[in-house]
Amino acid sequence: ELERAAASARLRGGFAAEARTLELAARLAPEDAARARRLVDAAAAAWRAGRSAEATQLLDEASPSIADPVLRANAQELRAEILKRHGRAEEAHDLLIAEAARLEGINPLRAARMLTLACHLFFRREQAGRALELAERAWDIAGHEVAVRDLELAGTLAWARVYLGQSDLGRQLALECAANSERTGETAKGPQVAWCLSWLEEYEQ
Repeated sequence: ELERAAASARLRGGFAAEARTLELAARLAPEDAARARRLVDAAAAAWRAGRSAEATQLLDEASPSIADPVLRANAQELRAEILKRHGRAEEAHDLLIAEAARLEGINPLRAARMLTLACHLFFRREQAGRALELAERAWDIAGHEVAVRDLELAGTLAWARVYLGQSDLGRQLALECAANSERTGETAKGPQVAWCLSWLEEYEQ
């Protein structure tokens, strides 16, 4: 019932209320898995409400009880986002890289996407060479057949190549991304690909 109330609060934009309600639901959970999931969800709601200290505290409380690797990845991505927003990008990318290594044999695509998040942090720190290494590593982990159709992985690799002057390779991949987006209607990562294409003066695309 509390989880349903939290979902209702979220629909109204009441993220602080969502966080409090999910935290209470976690306290009532009879077993660790449900408690950990609710605490991570509460942390995400607290972060949406702008309460980073509360979100971090909830993640710390959830951490010892997290057994599910996907839930752990969710928690670590949220923690990395909080660290990044507080000017601790180096800690954030170290955390993402370590978690991707743990996840690689269990969920390769998720691990690859975590590496792309770390890749973007290296761009912000003006370490494009390291960003390209991570983008290529993410591609290898996911495998070509998956990565070439994934706008997050392919778009990040295209951007890294263009950023480092590998314009021909970057253009080819960015154009493939644009074609895939057009074919599938998937646009969530479109702005990244569009920015890359604009650098290449592929304005129509």
